[in-house]
Amino acid sequence: MSAIKQPPALATLRYYLHYDPESGVFTWKECPPHRTDLLGKRAGYIASWGYRMIKLDGKMYIAHRLAWLYVTGQWPEQVNHIDGDKTNDRFANLRLADAFIAHQNMHKAKRNSKSGLLGVTTDVDGRRGFVASISADGKQHYLGHFKTAQEAHAAYIAAKHKLHPGWVCQREAKQQ
Repeated sequence: MSAIKQPPALATLRYYLHYDPESGVFTWKECPPHRTDLLGKRAGYIASWGYRMIKLDGKMYIAHRLAWLYVTGQWPEQVNHIDGDKTNDRFANLRLADAFIAHQNMHKAKRNSKSGLLGVTTDVDGRRGFVASISADGKQHYLGHFKTAQEAHAAYIAAKHKLHPGWVCQREAKQQ
C-alpha cells in the first residue's frame, strides 16, 4: 500500500488522533467506524520499508508527515528524520527536506552494496582494496583508496561531518 501525498483535513486529523510531539506517538482519540477497539491505542504500524503508517479516512499516510501537519498546520512536500531513525517521529527530530538533503541524511548502505558500508565501494578490479567517496554541492569527492572497508568508511564519516552540516550519526545520536 503506498502513502498518499494529498493531506487529510487538519480538523479530521485532530478529531481522530492525538499526537504527542515529545514522544512522537499518535494515539486514537476517536475510533474509525467499526473499530472501537482502537480507542486510546497507538495508531498505525511499521511498514516493511521502516516507516510508521497510519490509515485515516481509508487512506494511508506516513506518520512523520502527519506529525508535521498536526503541529504546523501545513502539509510538507518532504520531511526528514534528523537522526535517520525512521521510527523516531518526535517533532524535534523532524525537519523539512528536499530530496538532496534526504539523500545526504542516509545512515545505511543500500541493500545491493558490496561493502555493506555507506560511502564505500570495492575498487574496480577488487585487488586494490576499497574506495571512499562522497557527494556534496553537486560534486563527487574522491576520498582515497584504503586497505579495509572500515578505514574507507571512517574517511567517509569524517568527510560527511565536514561536508554535510547538520548530519548526525545514529550511533552518536543514541549516546546523547
